Amino acid sequence: MRAGIKALRKSLCWDNLLRPYFMESVTEKSLFSYPSQARYCLDVIFIAAAYYLTGKLGILIAIPPGIATAIWFPSGIAIAVLLRKGISLWPGIFIASVILNFPVLLGSSLSHSWGIALLVAVFIATGSTLQAIVAAGLMRKFFVPGSYFEQSQNVFRFVAVGIFGCVIATTFGTTSLWLSGLVETSSYWENWLTWWFGDFTGILVVTPFLFVFSQTNWKQLLGSRYLLECFILLTIVTLCSISVFGFPISIPKISFPTAYAFFPILVLSTFRLGAQGTTATSLLVTINAILGCINGTTRFSGANFDQILVRTQIFSALLTFMGLLLNAVLSERNQKERLLQKAAKDLIQSNEDLSRFASIASHDLKEPLRTTNIYLSLLEKNLGAVASDEDRESFRFIKQSNTRMLTLIDGLLEISKVETRSRELKEIDFESILKNVTKNLQAAIEEKQAQVTWQNFPTLVGNRIQIEQLFQNLISNALKFTEKKHPQVELSAKKDGETWVFSVKDDGIGFDMRYKESIFDFFRKLHPSDKYKGSGLGLAVCKKIVEKHGGSIWVESVLEKGTTFYFTLANPASLAST
Repeated sequence: MRAGIKALRKSLCWDNLLRPYFMESVTEKSLFSYPSQARYCLDVIFIAAAYYLTGKLGILIAIPPGIATAIWFPSGIAIAVLLRKGISLWPGIFIASVILNFPVLLGSSLSHSWGIALLVAVFIATGSTLQAIVAAGLMRKFFVPGSYFEQSQNVFRFVAVGIFGCVIATTFGTTSLWLSGLVETSSYWENWLTWWFGDFTGILVVTPFLFVFSQTNWKQLLGSRYLLECFILLTIVTLCSISVFGFPISIPKISFPTAYAFFPILVLSTFRLGAQGTTATSLLVTINAILGCINGTTRFSGANFDQILVRTQIFSALLTFMGLLLNAVLSERNQKERLLQKAAKDLIQSNEDLSRFASIASHDLKEPLRTTNIYLSLLEKNLGAVASDEDRESFRFIKQSNTRMLTLIDGLLEISKVETRSRELKEIDFESILKNVTKNLQAAIEEKQAQVTWQNFPTLVGNRIQIEQLFQNLISNALKFTEKKHPQVELSAKKDGETWVFSVKDDGIGFDMRYKESIFDFFRKLHPSDKYKGSGLGLAVCKKIVEKHGGSIWVESVLEKGTTFYFTLANPASLAST
């Protein structure tokens, strides 16, 4: 029997009725998931007490007295508590609202009928409870858990929830007052708007404040520097409040629109103190603005008191919205920066691991090939005249294959070095680089009887080893792919705005421009290997080096007339700063 009763209570609990719609992606506390019934009751009493006490404060600034308030703190408290503790705590909101509104209604024109006063109080409590449940439920359903105010899209969603959620309590409350005769038909929409603004301002200002500070790690936060900045911020806000709202001290009015001073203060508090500074500043400014409006000392103007109040509420709402949005944008930027820093760190580690692996792998792969070549040579020598022409051809083919494999391994190692080698950027003299390159290629230059010329090369910032390898690959290509007896290789450099454009021009065999893109691919060879030896990685290495230096490389060629390779290097100043 007890099990059946418990199951019935559980099935009728609002928490379980709403769970399929509002709480699919969130681990939610319910009446039956609390450690004990006593803990649940304590939480209900806590939210009821907080709602009641802040409600009494709101009634003190009601406009007109006892009907609607300029800011309704309980609305923000209710949503914040349901977000943090669970939607199942809704009875605390309902009970507190009834207890809060019933005496106020009895003190009005309904003093002769406590039954109607109680019924109106129940209607108001129902609207307030539904508003909190719907708003908190929508936020739990559609917001990213744990980061309600750290994403800009969540801030816009939160404002939308507040705008449309406040319609529930406002409509319930104003309509019940109108039906009971406390609100006349002619002033229905005026009271509705005041009620709505009060609820919306309370949600927009109080909910983020409570939610953010409930998640604050106070041990890490309360340092001497942080407390000093909080004190300075409090002083600045107080002084500006005196100037703009004449509260808590009234001073002569200033013609300058001093309300704009709060925006840079809000920006400062957001940058220095984060979400805590944003929400605390918004709450403090809003309270001072409302109290200044009620005391008649505010700098906002209007045809009547209602216009001044609405303008004050709009100012507070806009200030809070801008602060929340700025904080969310900064949080998103900081999160992306942390991810980028982690990715950069992981990439550096990965490159170091890859470099070590490439060196070890190249050594381990080349050693068996060298051993094979040695034993092939010994076998060929031992066979001597016994070996047939077919055997010798087989030996030659195997040696060529081994040699090509060694070349490929060396090429892959070079690619790996370009990708993983740290960018040791220094000022380098291109003249000295070209002299070293021609010295390294002296044998090929003399064999081809070639002439390599250049003039007016600059001194720039770059990686000397890589730039030297770049020119050596391009010049050796020019010497390789030519059939002339006295080939000409011309190198030039000219400044184009913030970049330098370099070229390596030859009068060799050229190639079809259909391959102008693919010629930079790995292992791409346009000519037969038996005539033009190579791994097909030289130009790929060149492209990697140029891109590492922030430039681009391209080629122009005409068959049987020659080829010109162009490449650019980035602004040395920006390159050096990276």
